[in-house]
Amino acid sequence: MRDMLDLGPWPEGFRVHLHMPDLLTANTPLLVSVHGISRNAQEHLAHFKAASAGRAVILCPEFSAECLPHYQRLGIGKPELRADLLLDAALERAALACGLSTGRMHLFGFSGGAQFAHRYAMLYPHRVRALHLAAAGHYTFLAPGTPWPRGCRGGPGPQILANKAHFLRLPIHLYVGEHDHLRDDALRKGPKIDRQQGQNRMERACAWRAHISTLRQNAGPDVTFETIANAGHDFAEACQAGHQGLAARVMRRVEADADEEVRLAAVGC
Repeated sequence: MRDMLDLGPWPEGFRVHLHMPDLLTANTPLLVSVHGISRNAQEHLAHFKAASAGRAVILCPEFSAECLPHYQRLGIGKPELRADLLLDAALERAALACGLSTGRMHLFGFSGGAQFAHRYAMLYPHRVRALHLAAAGHYTFLAPGTPWPRGCRGGPGPQILANKAHFLRLPIHLYVGEHDHLRDDALRKGPKIDRQQGQNRMERACAWRAHISTLRQNAGPDVTFETIANAGHDFAEACQAGHQGLAARVMRRVEADADEEVRLAAVGC
């Protein structure tokens, strides 16, 4: 197995950490994992590398606090580089450097990374095979009258609403630690967001799941929701429970999807 750090040079404040299995085939899945505000991209790489056991490509972008402080909102409308476009560039370089198919990825994010991930998927649903969101602080609702980033009024909202039908067909999996119910300093708070989404990350995941499920009206797969036992709001802690930990659960879904695609290809579907 090979680890390749960066595919640079990159603009200041951005790095890419990439793990490649020794055997790369047309069916090898790609998981992109996006960190939270701790910027622990290498920790994400280590946990998913171990959980994948050489069966997946793992790509972890790293957005610095100094240069890309608003990456959770994709950097849209801010005096900084667009985080979504940096990820696109990383995928293009990985494809060129490694012969890697990056057309449709499994996209995972933890906390602030989950904010990035679901907003990226709303803008570019054609690039996402499945969406995995762990403990987002808050969510964008597909509500045209609610201001960005809580909703789709302003910012990239018109484009998101144009992609709505495609986004609602994506497989979406939500994960939250069973003890992640604190209103810590990193959690965005206020009367409007609390009323719309709930008081903590557990309530907000449930509220967003209900919102998306209602919009789907049986037109897409169910939004799954899993709690991680003995975990609060900490990525490493959530991954510690072995085969029941966060990284292992995500990889099981990634590998199951890859196996299903192989099966369907074999029968000509």
